[in-house]
Amino acid sequence: MIKMNIKKGSGGAQAFLVGLCILIFAPMQLTGQNAATDDLQALKSLDETISNTQTLLEKYPGKDFAPNLMFQLSELYIKRATLEFQRAMLIYEEAEAKHEAGLLKNAPEIPEIDFSTTTKMSEELLEKFPTISFRDKVLYRLALCYSEESKKEEAARCYRLLTEASTEKEMLEESYFRLGEHHFDKKEYTDAVDYYSRLLESWDSPFFSMALYKLGWSYYSIENYQKAIGTFVYLVEDIVALNKSGQKSLEASKADLRREAIDYIAICFSEYGGPDKARKFLVAKKSKDYTPGVLESMARLYNERNFYGDAITTLQMLIEFYPNQVDAAFHHKKIVENYEKAGEADKADVERVKIVEQYGPGSEWLQQIAAGDKRDEVLNLVEGYIYDLGTETQQIAQDSKTIFDFEVAISHYNSYIKKFPKHERAHKVQFYLAECYFEIKNYDKAAKSYYELHLNYPESEFSETAAYNRVLAYNHLLSNEAEVDSADFFLFNFLGKGKKKEEVELFKAKNARQAQLIQAVNDFVVFHKESARASEVLINLGRIMFELKRFDLARQVYAEIIARPDEKRYGAQAHYMLAQCEFEQNNFEESEIWHRKVVELFPDSTRFLERANKMIASAQFKKAEAVLASGDSLAAASTFETIAGSAPDSAIAERALFMAANQFEVLDKIDKAIALYENFSFSFPRSDLVDESLLKAGRLAEDKGNLNQAASNYLKLHRQVRTSQYASRALFDAAKCYEVSERSDLARLYYDEYIKTYQDDPDRFLEAAFKKGEIAYKNRQKTAKTELEFVVTSYDRFQKEGKQAEAYFPAYAQFLHAELLFKTYNNIKLTGSLKKKLKSKRVFFQKVLKEYSTAAKYRVADWTTASSFRIGMTFQSFAEALLEAPQPKGVTAEQLQAYMAKLNEQVLPFKQKAVAAYETNIKNAEELGIENEWIEKTRKRLQQLNTELGLTSMDTELDSDS
Repeated sequence: MIKMNIKKGSGGAQAFLVGLCILIFAPMQLTGQNAATDDLQALKSLDETISNTQTLLEKYPGKDFAPNLMFQLSELYIKRATLEFQRAMLIYEEAEAKHEAGLLKNAPEIPEIDFSTTTKMSEELLEKFPTISFRDKVLYRLALCYSEESKKEEAARCYRLLTEASTEKEMLEESYFRLGEHHFDKKEYTDAVDYYSRLLESWDSPFFSMALYKLGWSYYSIENYQKAIGTFVYLVEDIVALNKSGQKSLEASKADLRREAIDYIAICFSEYGGPDKARKFLVAKKSKDYTPGVLESMARLYNERNFYGDAITTLQMLIEFYPNQVDAAFHHKKIVENYEKAGEADKADVERVKIVEQYGPGSEWLQQIAAGDKRDEVLNLVEGYIYDLGTETQQIAQDSKTIFDFEVAISHYNSYIKKFPKHERAHKVQFYLAECYFEIKNYDKAAKSYYELHLNYPESEFSETAAYNRVLAYNHLLSNEAEVDSADFFLFNFLGKGKKKEEVELFKAKNARQAQLIQAVNDFVVFHKESARASEVLINLGRIMFELKRFDLARQVYAEIIARPDEKRYGAQAHYMLAQCEFEQNNFEESEIWHRKVVELFPDSTRFLERANKMIASAQFKKAEAVLASGDSLAAASTFETIAGSAPDSAIAERALFMAANQFEVLDKIDKAIALYENFSFSFPRSDLVDESLLKAGRLAEDKGNLNQAASNYLKLHRQVRTSQYASRALFDAAKCYEVSERSDLARLYYDEYIKTYQDDPDRFLEAAFKKGEIAYKNRQKTAKTELEFVVTSYDRFQKEGKQAEAYFPAYAQFLHAELLFKTYNNIKLTGSLKKKLKSKRVFFQKVLKEYSTAAKYRVADWTTASSFRIGMTFQSFAEALLEAPQPKGVTAEQLQAYMAKLNEQVLPFKQKAVAAYETNIKNAEELGIENEWIEKTRKRLQQLNTELGLTSMDTELDSDS
């Protein structure tokens, strides 16, 4: 009974087994529909032959033909087993089909072929007749049968015996190969190497390529990588030779073997020395057609193992060996991918840049590559890389905010525009480039890049934004441009209204930057007139025209904004600025009309409503100025006064009120002028003109003799505007007004406040200090002496501080200080205790002389002459005091006469010194051309003394001790 043992699904094994049987037993094969009808007949015929052969063998077991008969019988057993297997397969296939169709519940079992009868007969044959001449054929048939029954060890035993029994080349080659396979499957690679190696000389054998392949694999498995590599290389090169010769190989196609050999060379290098070892081995084999495959396989292998560094090195070697191949770009792409997988984005970017430069437009590599799909694919790769490099770097820059990152992105974008100017994404890159320049504040290049977008890609989705950003860029450039260097500038097609020569506008721009801004703004309006941003840009243009005093063009711009449908955002501003244009052109009536439109049409626009009201008042003010210019001062003054009372703008009202007061002052309507100036300080207490208005009110009141009113205005000025340049003088003048009006208490009060508050003007400080002391002197106040001394010490202090000051008031103060002593001295009468009184008078006599002498030293004409006069008078007064002293009582006439004679002798020197002082005073005054009351008094005193001395003869002098 034949055993069937082919597993379900092993279609390749089944086909191989059937094929082998067909190969061996071709005459007995049943195929197609004939198998179903002829198998029983064939088996019946075969069984008869087997029966006859067995009978014959049993009848003649010892005959010479017995071995042949046994061999033939074993062959017949093979044929019967094969036919039974074929019949079983037909039955199996029918049952399988029914099972798959659901007609059979249980799946049928796959049949297995059974050569046991044959193998038993063959083993018996070899045992009985070990020396038969066809022993090798029996062993071969036996080995095949064992193999088909998956009895690997028995098959291997037979192949070993076959190698000893046969001398036939083909049979030996197959035996070596089958034994090599047997040991290979058992992973006995050393034994496998032994058998595979026996085929190295049989290059024409159908087993040669497969044996060589398995030999390399065996070497690899025992980690003899060097021999494995050599073997695989030998195999690859042999396959090339086989291809040329047309020789066939066994079991696997030459292409498969070659591909696998190349893969194993790569695997060996990955295990044996890596890329460095591969380089040393392959550098001399660059011309071999398998070298690129080895390197590619190595790179792929390293990549799969996540050995990205080795993969990159291998790919770099591949590019180095074959730089001009089409695939070089794709190998380089894999380098990028490996860096990315390794997490080394920076290095990946470096390689992407290299790819762009080495394979992109303009590269030598691309010039050598013929047009076709691969060329286009490389160009797409380069385009994608450079685009990604730019956009990714720009994103990084936007996060980092570093100029360096933006500059790197700029470099990529510039390269892109140069290499792919007509690509569908070029317009985006042009816009991104401009944006990067804008981010790093290189507004000049940003503006030019935005303009390039407009010129080269007018249909771009970014066209409008680019035009707008160009305006912003020039705005920045203009705001940062300090230089003012006017430039003539021609602008065509202003607001898109015409291109004729006569419609060209000539500007005198502030500088070249402003000219560029005007052009950019006008371009936006012309090409993007319907844009939602048009009004915003027009406002910008209007402002520039206004600044350039091209009010006619500015008016056109604002009128354009007003005419735009549904314009709300800039409507109030446009109306207001149009009114301003009229104002600047002195069209005050039209200006007021447009300003009133602002008030009427935009009552909710607080910003422009307030301004418009101010400008309405300004227009009225200008009309009033026109009336004034016409010569009607009274009408102008009245108009200004009216505006001051009605203008909503405090600034206008302020100016109008001041102008009204000024005009009434000019018209000599002083009371009206004073009233308006005083009213100004109440109405506009924070105005910059408050101090001037109060000063004028004070001056005018003072001129009219209204000193108290004047002082009041001066004090208001000082109190309200302490920081005014007039504040200190106003306080001083207030004190002076009170002094003149004989309100000495107030005068002293404000002179005192002045000297406590202001010291920046030494002369006025000394005058105020003196005035305070003088009032005390005149009012005989006890503080007079101290206050007069303060004047003198303050003057000395100023001198020490290096501050220039006039000596008049210090000299005057010193003189009055001496006057106080003189009065005390003069009031000492020589009565009562004569000796004591005389001593006191002498003391004050010396003090008075010293004080007057000090006053004279200031060399101020008035007080030098006055002091000199007082010095003479002091001598004279002393003499008179002596003469007027009481005469002694209880003396005789003779004694009294002798006393008087002696007294005259003592008085004479004092009179003589008085004469000398008077004469010196007169002489000095005459030399200096001075004539005043003190000189006149001096002359009278001198004449009196000379007369007196001429009538009286004194021969004795007063004893110096008396």
